[in-house]
Order: sequence, then C-alpha cells, then structure tokens
Amino acid sequence: LTTTINGGSDGTDGVFKLTANTMTGGKAIDINVNALTTGTAIEVIGNSALIGGKLLHLETTSASATNPVVITADSVNTGTIMQIDAAGITSGNGLLIEGGSGTTISSGSLLKLTTTTQEPDNGIMQVVANSVTSGKIVQISANGLTSGEAFTISSSSSSLTNAGSLAS
Repeated sequence: LTTTINGGSDGTDGVFKLTANTMTGGKAIDINVNALTTGTAIEVIGNSALIGGKLLHLETTSASATNPVVITADSVNTGTIMQIDAAGITSGNGLLIEGGSGTTISSGSLLKLTTTTQEPDNGIMQVVANSVTSGKIVQISANGLTSGEAFTISSSSSSLTNAGSLAS
C-alpha cells in the first residue's frame, strides 16, 4: 500500500482510515514483525512544521478502561524499554502526566513504580543531574496542602539494621 498526497490536500479523513464502529473484540490492526532484528516496525518521521498537531494521538472515552496503553517487554534484560529524547527543550516538560481532577484519588496514583527485585544496585528510581551547578534538582510544590505530608518515607520492615537507613 503506497499513497501520496501532494499540494493542498489536507488528509482530513486520513490517508489510511479504518472504521470498525461495531467491532467488540479482536484486533483492528495486527502487525507481526517477529523476524525483525534491525529497523523499525512503525515509524513516523520528517515533520519539521508541527506546531499544534500530534505525531501520535491515542484516546479513549471509556470510563471503565483499565489499561488503555500497555507496553510489554518482559524478555528484555538489558537496554532501555522506552526512551524520550528532549535534549533541545528549554521550557515546557519532557514528560507531563496530568490527572486527578476530582477532589480525591482514593486508590492508585499518577505515578507508581513497582518492582519485585530484592537488591537493586542503582536504586528503583534515579535522578542523574551531574552537570547541574546551580538551580534545583527536585522541586515539590504543595501550596494548597492543609493536612497530610508533602513527602513521606516509610517502612514497616522490622529487619532494618545499622547497615541500612530510610534516608541518607
């Protein structure tokens, strides 16, 4: 399948459009690249004019969706699963997670890191800012806080000995 749009064509309905409004199960698009050893399965490149659009837009209007986007790479044991390169950013955010618009998040959180490893050599989370000479490395703002804590470190471990600490 090769399609070319030239000149004033705006692709309002898409160059490729798949409509499956009555589909209730299965996969609308299935791409299998099992033998791919180098290269890219899906590539969107060459856009230097983007101002207000999106290179990738995934959206669900379901209030019951439990995992609308899943990346599974359980067999990868070295390397990086997901990488965001934003070396040119001077204002804005490399990654923004917005949510919790109600009065409470009764369970869950906007960011949760979970592991079952027992001895992580480099920490479960790292902030590496070795070139910073002034400014802030971590900033927590909680201007509306009237009760609770802005930052909590806790452990229910009865095995913590002199060799370990909750903070240092």
